[in-house]
Amino acid sequence: MPSPVTSGVFEEGRYTTAILETNRGCPFSCGFCFWGAATNDKVHKFEDRRVRDDITWISKNNFVSIFIADASWGMAPRDVELTRHLVKCSEENGYPVMVAMAAAKNKPDRMAEITEIPGPRRCSGLMRCVWWARSLGAGCQTSTTSDDLSGL
Repeated sequence: MPSPVTSGVFEEGRYTTAILETNRGCPFSCGFCFWGAATNDKVHKFEDRRVRDDITWISKNNFVSIFIADASWGMAPRDVELTRHLVKCSEENGYPVMVAMAAAKNKPDRMAEITEIPGPRRCSGLMRCVWWARSLGAGCQTSTTSDDLSGL
């Protein structure tokens, strides 16, 4: 599937916010969300080159912000390198100035690494994480069917 970002769908310099998908689907089947059930618990990743090219185009075309629309940014090891590329593009082009994402709920070490990549001067401005919090109480975990995230 061609990328709408780099295939000429969007006019250069006309937009300020981008929604970027690097994959589709979710491996979780939480009771409070249908995302995983809707995709049969599979994650289909777009090719690294496509995602890097999208990020570069968005940056060069002065998009102020990017919302990464993946279900769990930071779930995949490649998300660290894609974040590095995003920060590099931001440093070279001055854009984007803000990135928001739904952070992976079972990869706290990787998410800590991702949020440190912009460095102390830029971290508070560039990376905005939407941290999905959930109760650690047994009743909550059982009722949401998200009690075992350890294997992901």
